[in-house]
Amino acid sequence: MQRLKNNILYIFILIPVSSFSQTIKHSCITSLHPGWVFAALSPDKNMSVYINAAADTARVDGGIKVWVLSDFRTLVINKVAYKNVESEALEIIDCGKDQEKLVQRITYDSSGKILETLTSDLKHEWINTLPKSIREIVILKTKELYQ
Repeated sequence: MQRLKNNILYIFILIPVSSFSQTIKHSCITSLHPGWVFAALSPDKNMSVYINAAADTARVDGGIKVWVLSDFRTLVINKVAYKNVESEALEIIDCGKDQEKLVQRITYDSSGKILETLTSDLKHEWINTLPKSIREIVILKTKELYQ
Protein backbone atom coordinates (compact mmCIF):
# COMPACT_ATOMS: atom_id res chain seq x y z
CA MET A 1 0.00 0.00 0.00
CA GLN A 2 2.82 2.43 0.84
CA ARG A 3 4.47 1.78 -2.52
CA LEU A 4 1.23 2.56 -4.39
CA LYS A 5 0.78 5.85 -2.53
CA ASN A 6 4.31 6.92 -3.45
CA ASN A 7 3.72 6.16 -7.13
CA ILE A 8 0.48 8.11 -7.19
CA LEU A 9 2.07 11.01 -5.36
CA TYR A 10 4.97 10.95 -7.82
CA ILE A 11 2.59 11.20 -10.78
CA PHE A 12 0.72 14.12 -9.27
CA ILE A 13 3.95 15.99 -8.63
CA LEU A 14 5.23 15.59 -12.20
CA ILE A 15 2.04 16.44 -14.09
CA PRO A 16 1.29 19.86 -12.57
CA VAL A 17 4.87 21.10 -12.90
CA SER A 18 4.99 20.46 -16.64
CA SER A 19 1.41 21.31 -17.55
CA PHE A 20 0.98 24.44 -15.44
CA SER A 21 4.40 26.08 -15.90
CA GLN A 22 3.06 28.34 -18.68
CA THR A 23 0.04 29.25 -16.56
CA ILE A 24 2.36 30.30 -13.74
CA LYS A 25 4.42 32.38 -16.18
CA HIS A 26 1.25 34.08 -17.51
CA SER A 27 0.23 34.91 -13.94
CA CYS A 28 3.64 36.46 -13.29
CA ILE A 29 3.50 38.58 -16.46
CA THR A 30 -0.01 39.83 -15.75
CA SER A 31 0.87 40.62 -12.13
CA LEU A 32 4.05 42.46 -13.15
CA HIS A 33 2.19 44.27 -15.93
CA PRO A 34 -1.29 45.10 -14.61
CA GLY A 35 -3.84 45.46 -17.38
CA TRP A 36 -2.10 43.04 -19.74
CA VAL A 37 -4.32 40.18 -20.92
CA PHE A 38 -2.93 36.90 -22.25
CA ALA A 39 -3.67 36.54 -25.97
CA ALA A 40 -1.60 33.69 -27.44
CA LEU A 41 1.20 31.16 -27.00
CA SER A 42 3.34 30.10 -29.95
CA PRO A 43 3.21 26.39 -30.84
CA ASP A 44 6.85 25.95 -29.75
CA LYS A 45 6.05 27.78 -26.47
CA ASN A 46 8.92 30.20 -27.10
CA MET A 47 6.68 33.29 -27.28
CA SER A 48 3.71 34.47 -25.23
CA VAL A 49 1.70 37.47 -26.42
CA TYR A 50 -0.35 39.87 -24.27
CA ILE A 51 -2.55 42.86 -25.06
CA ASN A 52 -2.77 45.88 -22.77
CA ALA A 53 -6.49 46.03 -22.08
CA ALA A 54 -6.04 48.89 -19.59
CA ALA A 55 -4.35 51.33 -21.99
CA ASP A 56 -6.28 54.07 -23.72
CA THR A 57 -7.16 53.06 -27.24
CA ALA A 58 -7.99 55.24 -30.19
CA ARG A 59 -9.40 54.69 -33.64
CA VAL A 60 -6.65 55.63 -36.08
CA ASP A 61 -6.30 55.12 -39.81
CA GLY A 62 -9.22 52.68 -39.95
CA GLY A 63 -8.05 50.55 -37.02
CA ILE A 64 -7.63 50.36 -33.26
CA LYS A 65 -4.36 51.48 -31.68
CA VAL A 66 -3.24 48.87 -29.10
CA TRP A 67 -0.14 47.93 -27.12
CA VAL A 68 1.10 44.36 -27.58
CA LEU A 69 3.70 42.67 -25.36
CA SER A 70 5.62 39.66 -26.71
CA ASP A 71 7.59 37.66 -24.16
CA PHE A 72 10.29 35.40 -25.64
CA ARG A 73 12.24 32.63 -23.94
CA THR A 74 14.90 33.09 -26.64
CA LEU A 75 15.15 35.69 -29.40
CA VAL A 76 17.90 36.16 -31.99
CA ILE A 77 18.69 39.77 -32.94
CA ASN A 78 21.57 40.47 -35.33
CA LYS A 79 22.85 36.89 -34.99
CA VAL A 80 23.01 37.12 -31.17
CA ALA A 81 20.69 34.93 -29.08
CA TYR A 82 19.12 36.55 -26.01
CA LYS A 83 17.18 34.81 -23.24
CA ASN A 84 14.03 36.16 -21.54
CA VAL A 85 13.36 39.04 -23.91
CA GLU A 86 10.32 41.35 -23.93
CA SER A 87 9.14 43.35 -26.89
CA GLU A 88 6.49 46.05 -26.47
CA ALA A 89 4.81 47.24 -29.65
CA LEU A 90 2.27 49.92 -30.45
CA GLU A 91 0.17 48.62 -33.31
CA ILE A 92 -2.86 49.64 -35.30
CA ILE A 93 -5.15 46.66 -35.87
CA ASP A 94 -7.95 46.63 -38.41
CA CYS A 95 -10.18 43.92 -36.98
CA GLY A 96 -12.57 43.97 -39.93
CA LYS A 97 -9.90 43.23 -42.51
CA ASP A 98 -7.52 41.18 -40.30
CA GLN A 99 -4.67 43.58 -41.00
CA GLU A 100 -2.16 45.45 -38.87
CA LYS A 101 0.44 48.22 -38.95
CA LEU A 102 3.40 48.55 -36.63
CA VAL A 103 3.82 52.05 -35.16
CA GLN A 104 6.68 51.42 -32.72
CA ARG A 105 8.44 48.45 -31.13
CA ILE A 106 11.05 48.38 -28.38
CA THR A 107 12.79 45.14 -27.43
CA TYR A 108 14.45 44.70 -24.02
CA ASP A 109 16.71 42.03 -22.53
CA SER A 110 16.09 40.56 -19.08
CA SER A 111 17.99 43.39 -17.38
CA GLY A 112 15.92 46.10 -19.13
CA LYS A 113 18.61 47.08 -21.65
CA ILE A 114 17.17 48.15 -25.01
CA LEU A 115 18.22 45.68 -27.70
CA GLU A 116 16.28 47.09 -30.63
CA THR A 117 13.99 50.01 -31.42
CA LEU A 118 11.82 50.26 -34.49
CA THR A 119 9.61 53.19 -35.39
CA SER A 120 7.38 53.03 -38.41
CA ASP A 121 5.80 55.68 -40.56
CA LEU A 122 2.02 55.38 -40.44
CA LYS A 123 2.03 55.64 -44.22
CA HIS A 124 3.31 52.07 -44.43
CA GLU A 125 0.92 49.63 -45.97
CA TRP A 126 -1.25 47.30 -43.96
CA ILE A 127 0.14 43.82 -43.33
CA ASN A 128 -2.29 40.98 -43.98
CA THR A 129 -2.44 38.39 -41.23
CA LEU A 130 -1.89 34.73 -42.01
CA PRO A 131 -4.76 32.43 -41.05
CA LYS A 132 -4.19 30.38 -37.87
CA SER A 133 -1.11 32.42 -36.94
CA ILE A 134 -0.23 34.07 -33.63
CA ARG A 135 -0.98 37.43 -35.23
CA GLU A 136 -4.48 36.27 -36.19
CA ILE A 137 -5.07 35.24 -32.57
CA VAL A 138 -3.94 38.73 -31.44
CA ILE A 139 -6.44 40.30 -33.84
CA LEU A 140 -9.22 38.03 -32.53
CA LYS A 141 -8.35 38.96 -28.93
CA THR A 142 -8.35 42.65 -29.90
CA LYS A 143 -11.83 42.21 -31.39
CA GLU A 144 -12.96 40.55 -28.16
CA LEU A 145 -11.58 43.36 -26.00
CA TYR A 146 -12.48 46.44 -28.05
CA GLN A 147 -15.49 45.71 -30.25
